[in-house]
Amino acid sequence: MSRNDGTKKGIVLFGGTFNPIHQGHIRLCCSAWKAVHPRLVVLMPTQPFYKELNTEASQRIEMCQRAVENLPFPVAVDGYEIQQGSSCRTYDTLCAMKQKFPDDPLYLLMGSDTFLSFSYWYRWQECGRMAGLLVGMRKSDDREQIEMVKSLVEQDGISVRLLDHQADDISSHDIRQHQEKQREELAPAVYTYIREHHLYGNDTER
Repeated sequence: MSRNDGTKKGIVLFGGTFNPIHQGHIRLCCSAWKAVHPRLVVLMPTQPFYKELNTEASQRIEMCQRAVENLPFPVAVDGYEIQQGSSCRTYDTLCAMKQKFPDDPLYLLMGSDTFLSFSYWYRWQECGRMAGLLVGMRKSDDREQIEMVKSLVEQDGISVRLLDHQADDISSHDIRQHQEKQREELAPAVYTYIREHHLYGNDTER
């Protein structure tokens, strides 16, 4: 199947701090693309009010762009949520994306840990009606618990798809704290960027 054969529909939205974006994020994007074959996957770096990020928004956007530049399907990086600031909520983003992509179904891509808190989001039922949910599983997940939440959410008419995806239990926090993990868990272009800009305690001597 070609990358853009004119028949594909759908936009996958994947939000996160991406501080930094790592291979687990990329594998999740690949699983989502295989599941629904959208015409575009959109990475949306966020600007959360509750975290001290220690990186500039422009740096996180640049790392996202470098991470996806060689993927075999279309991926864009959208700074909408960063531009809106820390008060931006997923509901607001979905309203904006519905206007930007009026002819495409929307999908929200998330990890299973995020999915477990979905029913606590602002206007979550409306979020779920604007976008189907694509949920990536981790090796350590309690499948029974996730299936239970899936069943409850679906009672509100929300589409939930558990991806055929067994992600490693890696996190951006661990990568920031342990430099030896950075070369293993980051795209080479992202690793180079981090070293060049001395992010997360890196220097050019190591």
